[in-house]
Amino acid sequence: MKQFLFFFTILFSLNLVTVYAESTSTQTKQLSNLDNESKLNQSPAPAGSEIRRPNSIIVSATKLNTPYKEIGSAVTVIDAEHIKNTKKTNVINLLEEVPGLTVSRNGVHGQVSSVFIRGAESDHTMMLIDGVKVNDPVNPARSFDFGQLETTNVEKIEVLRGPQSTLYGSDAIGGVIRMQTKRGKGKPKFYFKSEAGSFNTFRQEGGVSGGTDLYNYSFGMSYTNSQGYYCATHTKGNREKDGFTNTTVSTRLGITPFENLDISTVIRYTSSKIEIDDSGGRGGDDPNHNNYVDHFMIRPEAKLTLFDGFYEQIFGVSVSEYDRDDKDKPDPADPYIIKSYYDSFMYQVDSQHNFYFPEFEIFNVKVNNILTAGIEHEQERGKSKYHSTSAWGPYTSIRPSHTLNTWSFYIQDKIALNDMFYTTIGGRWDDHSKAGTSGTIRVVPTIFIKQTGTKLKFSYGTGFKAPTISQLYGFGANENLDPEKSESWEVGIEQYLFNNRFHCGLTYFQNNFKDLIWTKEVVKWTTYENFNTERTESNGLELFTHIDILDNLYFGFDYTYIETKVLEATKDYSSRSVLDRTKMIRRPQNKVGIHLNYKFCQNKGNLYCELKYVGKRDDFSNFNTYERVHLKGYTLFNITGRFDITDNIEVYGKLHNIFDNYYEEVLGYDSQRFSLYGGIKITL
Repeated sequence: MKQFLFFFTILFSLNLVTVYAESTSTQTKQLSNLDNESKLNQSPAPAGSEIRRPNSIIVSATKLNTPYKEIGSAVTVIDAEHIKNTKKTNVINLLEEVPGLTVSRNGVHGQVSSVFIRGAESDHTMMLIDGVKVNDPVNPARSFDFGQLETTNVEKIEVLRGPQSTLYGSDAIGGVIRMQTKRGKGKPKFYFKSEAGSFNTFRQEGGVSGGTDLYNYSFGMSYTNSQGYYCATHTKGNREKDGFTNTTVSTRLGITPFENLDISTVIRYTSSKIEIDDSGGRGGDDPNHNNYVDHFMIRPEAKLTLFDGFYEQIFGVSVSEYDRDDKDKPDPADPYIIKSYYDSFMYQVDSQHNFYFPEFEIFNVKVNNILTAGIEHEQERGKSKYHSTSAWGPYTSIRPSHTLNTWSFYIQDKIALNDMFYTTIGGRWDDHSKAGTSGTIRVVPTIFIKQTGTKLKFSYGTGFKAPTISQLYGFGANENLDPEKSESWEVGIEQYLFNNRFHCGLTYFQNNFKDLIWTKEVVKWTTYENFNTERTESNGLELFTHIDILDNLYFGFDYTYIETKVLEATKDYSSRSVLDRTKMIRRPQNKVGIHLNYKFCQNKGNLYCELKYVGKRDDFSNFNTYERVHLKGYTLFNITGRFDITDNIEVYGKLHNIFDNYYEEVLGYDSQRFSLYGGIKITL
């Protein structure tokens, strides 16, 4: 850590010295400054915040501020207004609304939570918080656990579906979720929220934000404490409640000393205690089993624009660090002991260069061109220790610290012709210290016909995922693993009508994954090893409709159909059948979402209603990954209402799972039954 801080101080200081010297001349402020987002979006504000306007700004698809009409990739935006109306305090509850995305939770709030985008594995999704890659390097598959991610100080979430390795490298083989915290502006604004509800749940949140042309700041802090609900399924007699506590601190600080220079730093810290049960209820209640998770991240970043806006440089350094402790003391229900810790550290240095070429005309065609090139260096480290006692005696495993390095270079060309035809072409080269080199490409042509409000889109891309520290050096270690790979394409059409009050779309997608890493039993019951053996595919449809029925009434509908197949699977040493493994687990074939948002009393009040159906899906059978069981489909109906009593006081209430349906997202884990929450927010 000390070596890193020394390296960061020298490198970042040299960069700022260069920036300061260059910025003394007057330059045009960079086009990508976030303050310009509102100017680019000329459409009136919608009644429903999910609706996507042609000029709504998207960042994740191109790493540039790009109007939605120019983007051919499937992307969903969850903005601050929608977060305010739904009052959802955990990000995973917002993500389950997204078409093409499936949520899987090992129980209720705080438990391990995963997402599957378009049939890809849960570890094929890259999670970014203000540009920081927060996937955990010491996690067996380097996936991200959404169970502890709160909406504290969150401004916007973008969900980008399809392979994005060209811009983001490994872990983005299935998609990218980009979360952005608030950028303060205007006079200082203070707020405080207090909420209470079912399962003895209490949550407090407070913060302040503000800013001028010279500086900006935002700060938020939340604390959640819940006695919890039993995670181990009640159908087997489990009744011990599993509580959850979470503390989240988030801040963003920025300074704009010159018109063409913007410097910012984001910091986020999360500390959680999660009470868990063994094996999803297959082993029953465990009242003394606790998991402690601390996560710290920081990213300083500088943006500089030169030569009248022609050249923009973005330089940043990211740090993400996890400390996980698993402690299980003996008790009558479980007389054995588990003690373990898992520590990981990741840092990245990245430099992005954007060239905004002047518009020119050829054969009566107006051409706009933005060329982007970037270089990144990423280092990840992880270590762990595990100790347990059981009927077979004590067992201890110590895995010393291991380090992986990746150097990357990418280039992207974004071209616009006559403000109607848009295409983005990109390529990337990655050099991984153990898995070697990988190349990926992405091509995304888009046509937007302004006269008819029609958008035609297509994208093709390849992706890769490097083997993880655990796969190379941990359980089933194999240092000769190759990266997992994907090849995907999609085609779609979207239509705007009635001055953009009506927006619908249909997209067909197909994904092919190969060389997936699977743990194979090589000596019966004693020895296992990781191999690149699996091939899978997924294809399906995403359909959505967004309608502003009235100025104060919004209706949304989305439907996702996904078909998944295991094309080539691995049999273990005992030659157990894999015929039941023809479908990928925890991916429902059908998913439906219906959303209604109504504003009343001159926008002082808001009512949000949500109906969600998730179809049946497969899961692992108890203690046997070579057999499958079917989990039943389920329907959820939720209502959230809020009302501004005064300009400074807001009250709200939430009803979750009004029909009190019982369902399992993972076999052996109960999901949240009917619950009621209420709260108050004070703004100064």
